[in-house]
Amino acid sequence: MSHSRSLTEIPVPGKQLCGLTWKNELLWFSDGELDEIMGVNPQTGEIVRHIECPEVRTGLTTVDGNLLQVVGANRTLRQIDIATGQITREFPNPRAGLELCGIETTAAGIWFGYQDPPMLDLRDPHRFELIDSIPVAEQVAGVTVTDKYVAFSCYATAHVHLIDSRMRKEAVATLEVSGNPTGLTWDGRLLWYCDYTNLLLRAVEVPIDSALKLRS
Repeated sequence: MSHSRSLTEIPVPGKQLCGLTWKNELLWFSDGELDEIMGVNPQTGEIVRHIECPEVRTGLTTVDGNLLQVVGANRTLRQIDIATGQITREFPNPRAGLELCGIETTAAGIWFGYQDPPMLDLRDPHRFELIDSIPVAEQVAGVTVTDKYVAFSCYATAHVHLIDSRMRKEAVATLEVSGNPTGLTWDGRLLWYCDYTNLLLRAVEVPIDSALKLRS
């Protein structure tokens, strides 16, 4: 395990940082107390967009250019037009009754992260049919995909785990990060996460080579 020092820290006017995604060169984060999704310029830290979203819970991603936010006690999936802020569709939680936390859209499908039992599901992006499921050892708070790996955060342990989904091997690398991570996203170079405790968006490098050597 290696401790990853934050390369960038962006204070944000949130109160309960939930989901995080990368779109149109902006960091988009959702806040469960303010019931908003906000777009942040990562270069300046300026909030450039506010989108109202009642009942925000946990994960945030994009699908077909739209925002997809987990909402409500049942962890429903709400699709929002990123340009207008209007709700366009809602979908049920694919695992009704389980606590859906992290979501991330990729070319292969959408990854869904659950707390109890802790698992990562890969699902078809249109009908949410199950493609694959990987059990994990710690509760999932956020999910993203880097250039090579599926990454998920655990709030309680302040860990970000990297998984090779092709080998189905958990924790190819485990990063110990500052604060308590919830939402995760990848901007093509850095791994960003919501630090729930300190109300920051933090960026860390993913030291794949050194982390793999530590575990070999």
